[in-house]
Amino acid sequence: GTAPVQVAKILVNGLEHEITFTSVTAWQMDLPLVNGANVFSLQGYLSSGASSGTDSITITCTGSPVSPVGKLVINEIMYNAIDPYGDYVELHNVSSNKVHLGGLLLNGVDFTFRQGTFIMPNDFVVVAESLSEYQEAYGNAEKVAGEYSGSLNNGGEKISLLMPVGSNGWVELDSVLYDDFAPWPTDADGFGPSLQLVDASQDNALVANWRGSLTQAVLYTPGAINNLDCIYDENDARNIGDWNYDCKVNLPDFADMASTWLNGAADEAELADLAAMALNWLAGTDDTGYRLQPEGIVISEVMIHTDDLTYGDWIEIWNTTGSSVSIAGWFLSDNDNNLMKYKIAGSDPRATIGPYGYVVFDAEKDFRNSDDPGSLVQFGLSEGGESVYLTSGSGGVLTSEYSTEQEDFGGAENGTTLGMYFKGDGTEDFVRLQTVTKGSANNPDPVIGPVVISEIMYNPTGPDDLDDTFEFIELTNITGSPVPLYDPANTANTWEINGVGGYAFPTGVTLSGNETILITRGDPAQFRTTYGATYSIPGGIRIYGPYPGALSNGGEKITLIKLDTPDPVTGDIPKIRIDRVNYKDGYPWPTTTPGVSGPDGEGDSLHRKVLGDYGNDVVNWEAASPTPGEEN
Repeated sequence: GTAPVQVAKILVNGLEHEITFTSVTAWQMDLPLVNGANVFSLQGYLSSGASSGTDSITITCTGSPVSPVGKLVINEIMYNAIDPYGDYVELHNVSSNKVHLGGLLLNGVDFTFRQGTFIMPNDFVVVAESLSEYQEAYGNAEKVAGEYSGSLNNGGEKISLLMPVGSNGWVELDSVLYDDFAPWPTDADGFGPSLQLVDASQDNALVANWRGSLTQAVLYTPGAINNLDCIYDENDARNIGDWNYDCKVNLPDFADMASTWLNGAADEAELADLAAMALNWLAGTDDTGYRLQPEGIVISEVMIHTDDLTYGDWIEIWNTTGSSVSIAGWFLSDNDNNLMKYKIAGSDPRATIGPYGYVVFDAEKDFRNSDDPGSLVQFGLSEGGESVYLTSGSGGVLTSEYSTEQEDFGGAENGTTLGMYFKGDGTEDFVRLQTVTKGSANNPDPVIGPVVISEIMYNPTGPDDLDDTFEFIELTNITGSPVPLYDPANTANTWEINGVGGYAFPTGVTLSGNETILITRGDPAQFRTTYGATYSIPGGIRIYGPYPGALSNGGEKITLIKLDTPDPVTGDIPKIRIDRVNYKDGYPWPTTTPGVSGPDGEGDSLHRKVLGDYGNDVVNWEAASPTPGEEN
């Protein structure tokens, strides 16, 4: 069409679409068509914001629009970028057709493609956490369809591409349930690489079809073809047998070696080469020939707060496999800026961990012992909480063979350890354990309470502009005894809630046995009056707030923090994680059917099923009508 030169944008049926000016006054745009009559109402706007006029056009379509089914795959995931807010998800159109993305929902990050968004044949489109950060880190912002409002979980989650069907239905076009734990590539968890799909023609639900390694020449490729070429290191023992230098030890390498052998070049290929090749082939590759990262070596328990002067803090490592594993030359650290603080010596009996075995490294005898040659930089573990790293090494340097990081696990009471706890969905958290199990299998029961998060209303509905103020978090004392929400020896050090802008309880608050309280985003008195008109709030329920931030509609981590007794030497105040919930607004958390029900804006809240069971476990939560201050 044509428009005055001052026209800056054109809305079609009330929505802005991408427009291309082919001359000073001529423009064009792509619009999706359905069978039958397609009526488009056009509204032009000047650069000043004033209307430039309206028009309409009817286009009759007799053909079938291109369906996105079977044409789109989730092709790359940057879920824990080094650059702040540099996460993204990339889609790939594997077909020879131009596909309209308008209305499709990328669930997991809460992004709906706007009408008029297309992806060209064999092309790519990106959805980013932050457009400005993406542009600064990667450059090709023209491939970005928009910013998502949710977030990618650093611990793994399911991302799904959904197509609307009817008024309330959805069809899943593609999905990936990634993880930050082996056998998924662990280098992608904050070390630089993204998760890149190997073969778009194969099932991207299979972990073997994904790569993300520091040995790759190109660590990320948003908006472009994935590049899985590796950096070949002839000094890396894992490359023995890699005759064609592709960082794989597989059939093509055997063919190259056999050809050299049969051609009489005995000085270049001999029986020893075949034996070396066999070791790397059989022990280190999957059926595609790519070397797998060793699985199953984990940091399973730590002691970070103890009066034991003989051993002090300690770190337990668990071999979860049925085979012996060598960790000789590997490193322990408490700082990702220096992962090589303590080197595990090859002569150390603990360097070989037997099947399903445990080994322990102590602060006083190992990593804080200046007389230990492996203690390159002495360190201890903070009773206030921090991270612990186990990273593979060889020849005194780091390798990308394996690395693991336990998340910031918070503080711990004196004598209490933190360790792995396997949740109902198969994932794991680092939690306070009921029993110390140094050098043996962890106690399966975490410490629960004494106060827990029992209900969450993160996206409420309400009259007019009061919706947001109807947010609330419910806490319940699951014991029969009083619980002060402060340090009795330092009454100004009150408990906190992280995740809502940082809320600190007022001084002097003590929960009676089995008492339930509410913390609201809006004014507590207004909440009781207005919200109570819809949902009965018991008169004796105490309501605190307002908290300074807001609960994310896309999901976030809420943490209840207890401030413990300050360290007598440093004065540092340990912050102990009493409870936490890392909820999401999509699968596997309770989902929402628009216009019907659900916790994401349709009236329901999240209810903890069993107060005495672990809180940060999706299987312990359900969606139901709000019951603030009452039993779920």
